[in-house]
Formats: sequence, C-alpha cells, structure tokens
Amino acid sequence: MSSTSWRYAFASVIGTGHVRAGLPCQDFSYCEVLKTTNGEPVFISVVADGAGSASQSAIGAEISCNEIIAEITNCININDNLVNLNRKFAEDCIEKIQSKLAKYAEETSNALRDFACTLLVAIIGQAQIITWQIGDGVIVYSDPNTPEEYSVINWPEKGEYENLTSFLTQSDAVDHLHFDTVVAYVDEIAILTDGLQRVALDFSIQNAHSPFFRSMFTPLRVQESGYSKTASTALTNLLSSERVNDRTDDDKTLVLAS
Repeated sequence: MSSTSWRYAFASVIGTGHVRAGLPCQDFSYCEVLKTTNGEPVFISVVADGAGSASQSAIGAEISCNEIIAEITNCININDNLVNLNRKFAEDCIEKIQSKLAKYAEETSNALRDFACTLLVAIIGQAQIITWQIGDGVIVYSDPNTPEEYSVINWPEKGEYENLTSFLTQSDAVDHLHFDTVVAYVDEIAILTDGLQRVALDFSIQNAHSPFFRSMFTPLRVQESGYSKTASTALTNLLSSERVNDRTDDDKTLVLAS
C-alpha cells in the first residue's frame, strides 16, 4: 500500500430468509481510517454476523463492532503505532465485550447467548495486516506483487455440523480466536460474512474466487479517498439484487477497501 489514503465502502443487507421470518438484519459492519502522528494511515474494519437463532444477535453484533473500534482507536491514539495490537489485546477486548453484553443481558432479562455473533477484524498499517476471526466469514486481500489475485487469510471455520460455528459470546471464545499478523503491503482487502461465501469463494481450492473480487474492486478504485457513499449504495443494491438472493437467503455483509 502506498501512503495515499484508503478508499472504502461497506454494506450489510438483510437476507430474504430473514424477511420471510420477520427478523431484522443481524449483520453489522463498520470501518474507520486513523493516522499516526507521522502520517501513517491505519485502516480498521470490524464485521459481526449475529446468530440467526439468537433473539438479540443484531444488538450483540452492533455493540461488539462499536466496542472493538473504540478499543483499537484508543490503543493507536495512546501508542501511536500498532505494536500493542497483539493477541493479548484482542483477547482482552473479547473479554470486555463479553462482560458488557452479560451486563446488558441481565438488565434486559436476556441470556448472554441471546447476543451471539461471529467476529471479523482487520487492522492494516503501512506494511502489515492484523486480523482477528471467531467463527465463519472470511477476510481476503491482495498485495502489490499480485494485485489481481486475492488470498484468504483463514478459511471459514465450521463446527461439527455444516450450520454450526463459533461465537464471540461463548465462554471459550478466545480458544476459537484466529489471530494473525501478516507482514505485507496490502493493496486491497475485502471482508464478508458467511451469507456471501458461496458466491465469493472457490471451495475446490479453499481460496478466494478472484474474478468476483476483481469485479467488486474495479468501480471503487476510481472513487475519491475516504468513505464512498456512491460505492456503498452500489454494494447495497448488489447485495439486495435478485441474482445474489438467488444464491443465498442469508444476511450479507461486504467491506471493500482499496
């Protein structure tokens, strides 16, 4: 990645299955770009996918994303670098979120498991990418050496059965945390929830389906730096389209940053 600012777009869209069931969109996503005092841009994205069987999972997903963004932002502002964003920091964040959700659950007469959600986090500095993952969904990136080829950092986790995965609210969530630091210059990154996995991944080789991501990134590259409302609206329309809904009836989130 060069020193120029990021261009990014993101959207979370309700699935047709949730519409039929009268459920809300249980995905949540958010992005932020910070700068260190030496001008280094740091791109942060957090995505959570609420469990369909958990009654308050939409709230759990939103609270989790907002809390993690706040914790990461505070850490970078204090330390002015990414050094302290290590696994222990990630585990501490998860425990703080569990405590906050447990308190909220008690106040609202719910159980902690009612707020169950998966978690995907990406933090990108000048020459590294830090990722956290609990449960399914996927983080995909490209580097300057192969800008048109996209690689999966962790293949989506599944439980013993196809429709089971791990959740942030589990007592052993930190044991299911995939924490990775990749030393690389990142050109582009995409984050998606499991509602798009069948569309965006090549299961035969357990990697990204690069043609999908090429088509997604091409219009974003010509946008102005920063958050693109135009590209985000286009993403929302695409994820709501019949051609995508014919492939999946789940909620869908897609984050793109170039």
